[in-house]
Amino acid sequence: MLASRTTPTRVVTVFVIAVAVAWILTEIVWGATGGAVMGLTITRDPAFQQNFAAAEDPEVRQALVEAALSDVNWFVLTAFVSAAVYGLVGFLTGFFARFWLHVALIPLASFFTNNPLIRFQYAESLSSGEQAIIILGPQLAVCCGLGYFGFKLATRKKTSGQETNRN
Repeated sequence: MLASRTTPTRVVTVFVIAVAVAWILTEIVWGATGGAVMGLTITRDPAFQQNFAAAEDPEVRQALVEAALSDVNWFVLTAFVSAAVYGLVGFLTGFFARFWLHVALIPLASFFTNNPLIRFQYAESLSSGEQAIIILGPQLAVCCGLGYFGFKLATRKKTSGQETNRN
């Protein structure tokens, strides 16, 4: 149920902001995490560095990069990015809206904006089963779990503050 001071307008406003934040945060977290993993993968391969430096054709360079990144576990990377983004957004949404049930809609809404599974080339190559696991686990479950935790934290803080004022 809605807390006594939570209004539908507040819930909708926080939800719309959360979807926008998820969009931006997906780009930031994917870029940082993917860039770090790609950089570490490439810098640890001296043969790649020599071949890349020798190649002048952009298509050959692209093929070299794709071959070097074929060993990266994109399932784990996509799951991490999803858990980080939707966990943070779910927590903040539950905290500021003081209502947590609607946070399950954030991953769904992101499919219309910027979900990692449809946005990034390497995540698109995951099997349907892996994509389902990412949607149900790191996106939906983490978002709802941390959304509930944010809600409980916000309402506990408010409740303990009211108890202090009464004493």
